[in-house]
Amino acid sequence: MSKTGKLITMDKEKAEVLNNFFVSVFTNSLSSHTSRVDGPEGRDWGSKVPPSVREDHVRDHLRNLNIGKSMGPDKMHPRLLRELADVVAKPLSMILEKSWQSGEVPGDWKKGNIAAIFKTGRKEDPGNYQPVSLTSVPGKIMEQILLEAMLSGIECTLSKFADDMPEGRDAIQKDLDKLEKWAHVKLMRFDKAKCKVLYMGRGNPWFQYRLGDEGAESSPVEKDLGVLVDEKLDMSQQCALTAQKANHILGCMKRSMASRDRLFRRACCDRTRDNGFKLKDSRVRLDIGKKFFMMRVVKHWNRLPRELADAPSLETFKVRLGRALSNLI
Repeated sequence: MSKTGKLITMDKEKAEVLNNFFVSVFTNSLSSHTSRVDGPEGRDWGSKVPPSVREDHVRDHLRNLNIGKSMGPDKMHPRLLRELADVVAKPLSMILEKSWQSGEVPGDWKKGNIAAIFKTGRKEDPGNYQPVSLTSVPGKIMEQILLEAMLSGIECTLSKFADDMPEGRDAIQKDLDKLEKWAHVKLMRFDKAKCKVLYMGRGNPWFQYRLGDEGAESSPVEKDLGVLVDEKLDMSQQCALTAQKANHILGCMKRSMASRDRLFRRACCDRTRDNGFKLKDSRVRLDIGKKFFMMRVVKHWNRLPRELADAPSLETFKVRLGRALSNLI
């Protein structure tokens, strides 16, 4: 839906509306937190050893590419790069090394195909869509190599100290200073707007940590390994979010069914052979209907022996089913 409230139906118009919204929520100018890299003319390595990218390192990344992923605007598919890893590794390592040393990035690596993924809410609202970028695969390999180089060159003691002791706070700040210095030497910059501190516990002195000359902002809640944790170690937000996702899935399942009462119907049969809870096998006009769950499961259910169908509880049914399947193997 456009800003004027008009419902958009054409694909091109939909793309323009989404694009205008995505542009509006991103800053056009570089902020003080945005990474800046000097051009090749402003770099003087002096006595420092320029960073290098090994051919075998690049080859390992190429061989581990997921061929099921999509390609970027440069049309270089992961399957092609993986199959030609031995041939592509050397020239690509030279390109990555030159890019790292000069600070210049190939133009195709800066481009991306943007796909709008619906999150939740009204589908007519462009604010309920999340942009996902499909970027260049070699560019992603470059990012992984930079990240591995950053982690391998740092001896981190941040997790070894508590925040309630002065010597612990000093050690953490010392490590942060090492990170900042290492990033400066490697000609990279931290996005300091994303570096936040979560203070936990009562009586926390809220020591002001800093990255370089700027102080790190505090955050009331952070996500670690997919779990939301707040300053009080309260999991209520995580539980509420999980319940919301579960209800959303149940709602989608409910809306996709025309009538829950007509999913399965018991067959009128008084035969004593097999189980006494046979389901009626419905007929469908289209071949795709035969692939529905309620169509595929009926045949297998009707073949179950009576002692399985007569199970008094779900747990008993699982145990008996496991025994029956083990006898077939």
